[in-house]
Amino acid sequence: MADAWDAGHRYLAMFAYPRAGKSWGAAKLIVPELLKHDCHIWLTAPTYELGSKEFGYVWNDLITTGFLQMASSKHYDKRGGNMTVEFPWGSFIKVISADNPTALRAEELDVLVLCEASALSQDIFYQHLFARVEKRHGRVLIPTTPKGF
Repeated sequence: MADAWDAGHRYLAMFAYPRAGKSWGAAKLIVPELLKHDCHIWLTAPTYELGSKEFGYVWNDLITTGFLQMASSKHYDKRGGNMTVEFPWGSFIKVISADNPTALRAEELDVLVLCEASALSQDIFYQHLFARVEKRHGRVLIPTTPKGF
């Protein structure tokens, strides 16, 4: 997966059984992106709770590396749905819930992570999210446990 990411592939998916490390792997790929100038990242999930796993891994990596203290704004509130880190150089990461599709029409994105994508409506990506990543030629990561077999 890291080789494909490093090679610049725009759409990457990780399908595996629960607890296989998909969320951890996605977080490891996107943390370095936050250190770039003006990088916009969304973790989009069916609910805020389902997006909190990837965000938690990113949060912990930013604490460990010392970059979280450089953030101009940081919130980690799962219940209130406010999970975001913003840096003075314009980069940010936010958890966005897909349960309110009109909220998906905002920023243009460099990275979109579809957390638990198998639980998202099929229309969400094409009707609301595709344009978010296409304008900035962004990348899409899909770490998910498949539905069914």
